[in-house]
Amino acid sequence: MREIKFRAWDNVKNKMYFVGESDEVVFSFDSNGINATDIMEPEYEFKTLHHLKYMQYTGLNDKNGIGIYEHDIIRFTWETDSCWGESGTYTGSIRFDTGVTEVVYISRENTRSYPDRSWEQLNESDDIKSFVRWTGLDNIEVIGNIYENKDLLEQP
Repeated sequence: MREIKFRAWDNVKNKMYFVGESDEVVFSFDSNGINATDIMEPEYEFKTLHHLKYMQYTGLNDKNGIGIYEHDIIRFTWETDSCWGESGTYTGSIRFDTGVTEVVYISRENTRSYPDRSWEQLNESDDIKSFVRWTGLDNIEVIGNIYENKDLLEQP
């Protein structure tokens, strides 16, 4: 069974919190989900933080042992051409959509041409299990996230 972990982006303080590892914010879980309380103020002024953006851990670590979370930006290398795309180094972001964690391609072309002038439309995204099976965790590196590194989302 994979480990269940979360982190939270505070778009007011521009700060990332790892749930259970912060001295500034206390996180609790109930039937409504995750609750966050800022405890840096005097107790009578504790504030519930409704504006945090939560991201779940995928259960996978990159080639450097860094946990891969939803909304991370990754760099990956395909060493050979395949139905996934041409060999090379690319970027993608991690998203959770309709019950599946996916890799959304950023720097890969959306179409692939062949010498006979035929072409095919490539997927915008692929489920992370298939992606990791083809790519290998030793070819994946977390290089940022969509909140702190928006510039990495731009096409080269």
